[in-house]
Amino acid sequence: MDHEQLRHCEVYARRRQLIEDTILYPERTLFLTDEESEEYSIAERKMSEAITETFACSASGARPSFA
Repeated sequence: MDHEQLRHCEVYARRRQLIEDTILYPERTLFLTDEESEEYSIAERKMSEAITETFACSASGARPSFA
């Protein structure tokens, strides 16, 4: 996997984790900083793009690592 593909996979994993945490623990949204709130908004808007890019990484034969 090249550097750009790895970066896309890392961005996907980070955004996905943020969205899952917010869904599982909605009370945490009461205490988000402005920066965290903006990051969450961006994650919501960009998830479909990140999913597409991650799928492209997987389809290329490389297995992304989300560890």
